[in-house]
Amino acid sequence: MVNSHTSFGKLKEVVVGVELDFPKRLSDLTFKLFYREAIGEAIYETITDEYYVNQELINQRNTELNNLATLIESKGVVVHRPDTLDKITPFTTPTFKSEVSSASNVRDVTLIYGNTLIETPTYVRNRYFENMALYNVYNKVTGGKNWIKAPNGILTKDTIDMEKWHAKRDWDNIPDQITLKWQLMVQTFSA
Repeated sequence: MVNSHTSFGKLKEVVVGVELDFPKRLSDLTFKLFYREAIGEAIYETITDEYYVNQELINQRNTELNNLATLIESKGVVVHRPDTLDKITPFTTPTFKSEVSSASNVRDVTLIYGNTLIETPTYVRNRYFENMALYNVYNKVTGGKNWIKAPNGILTKDTIDMEKWHAKRDWDNIPDQITLKWQLMVQTFSA
């Protein structure tokens, strides 16, 4: 069962991610904003809606993740792994389209607080359903109890902070998520 009350206790169980084995990736608005500093301003402005990762790099990442899992297991720690995607899976929400991402950085989408597992929302659209690859792990470690999901954002341009991350923000005038969802529903049904 899930039980995490310290950052310094003995590690008993861990989840090690799995990388997509497909070179094609999407780089929508949320991807570009989230990774702007990492990919650089020049690339940020010119990157297309699709990009491709070198298969050799994908293989290397999966080898490193597998080696990490093996090393951790050799220390007596139980290692859980997400399901592996066997095809590119497109999806559509009422506000955007994308493709499901692999669960390679599981620390980004899961929070353990005491004996509660919390699925956290994501800022990048292609990670919207990423946690589904972890449901086998979530069920195993929670027994279906004390597992909650924080609400996802609607990830439209109106709900995303479009400023550069280091820019000064106007924290007093942030629209309420419920108000934005209601406005979107009214626009959708009145169209």
